[in-house]
Amino acid sequence: MARMWWCIFLLLAVKLIAFQYHRLPYQKSRVKLFKAPPKSMEDRHIAENRHAQSEYEFTEKYEAGIQLVGTEVKSCRKRTVQLSDGICEIRNGEAFLLNVHISEYTKCGRRDQHLPKRARKLLLAKKEILKLEQRELQRNCEIIPLKMFFSENQFVKIELGVGIKKSVIDKRDSEMKRDGEREVRRIMKGSYD
Repeated sequence: MARMWWCIFLLLAVKLIAFQYHRLPYQKSRVKLFKAPPKSMEDRHIAENRHAQSEYEFTEKYEAGIQLVGTEVKSCRKRTVQLSDGICEIRNGEAFLLNVHISEYTKCGRRDQHLPKRARKLLLAKKEILKLEQRELQRNCEIIPLKMFFSENQFVKIELGVGIKKSVIDKRDSEMKRDGEREVRRIMKGSYD
């Protein structure tokens, strides 16, 4: 009986102490953690392959995750990535990114470094990989990395374009079209002044 009264006394003492701090020990803390606002697309941008837009005519675009090691992610945060020579290749039902240069991270030792131009596995669904493989074999398309960026959850993602290489005539046509649009914009801007 005395033991029961002693337990009740301790329970009341704990509740009294908790009441002074305006919360009970079994309640969650009322302190709200600050959550950083979502970054805009410009802040999440890592690298872009501008050369590919003029060299290829893209029919489809895919978004894929990429398997990286820690030092590669840190280098991506510093935006030391080059996509210009990159290409995607499918081997044994898996997609790999080749010839993409991610610079070494300068603030770590030689032992922990990664190889700048190693083959990196792309994280795609099996159906997407089969589709890409069909496009590559049937239509003679190439899979080119277009953009690398951070997702909202801070994962590194890459945008892949499936396209056919433009001929010299197609390049000239697209350049003439772009020049014509630029001329029209210049004339319209001048007419409003």
